[in-house]
Amino acid sequence: GLEKKKMINLFYLSFFIFLLNSRVCSFYLPGVNPHEYDDGEYVFLKVHKLTSKITHIPFDYYSVPFCTPENGITSDTDENIGQILSGDIIHNSPYQFQMNIFETCKVLCPKVYNENEVKIFKRMIDEEYHVNWMVDNLPAVWIDMSVKPELNETEVELKYDSGFPVGKKVIKTSVD
Repeated sequence: GLEKKKMINLFYLSFFIFLLNSRVCSFYLPGVNPHEYDDGEYVFLKVHKLTSKITHIPFDYYSVPFCTPENGITSDTDENIGQILSGDIIHNSPYQFQMNIFETCKVLCPKVYNENEVKIFKRMIDEEYHVNWMVDNLPAVWIDMSVKPELNETEVELKYDSGFPVGKKVIKTSVD
């Protein structure tokens, strides 16, 4: 009895000492390498696809007449096997952000749209397509804040969704 308890205690003590002295190993997953940005450093935004919960048919980002990069559209070379097999192509974008630099209302590219391009945007809005961006290899999300009539007027319902709408319809209501 007593000798057996000493052996068990010695085993646990040895195991504990082993854990304290053991090395910790890690590995790298592509696309998940952390990066600490300095103030003013550029954070690149990449564009993905347009998705709709109504049609379930994805479209390439640049199939819609959005602004394109000055140096041309290129595909991401860091795609994983799942993205390649499913046809998910990530492209560069003309958007430029700098860490801890606050900017508002910056014109990306002045453009006049023709009738056909306007129809494309209207279709995407009608079918509730969402634009999917990647910022520092993380997907951008949209937070929809709305007051529901059944909730108290001071309570807001938050809904999170991947990407953000291409646009929203404005429904005019008459107030008597």
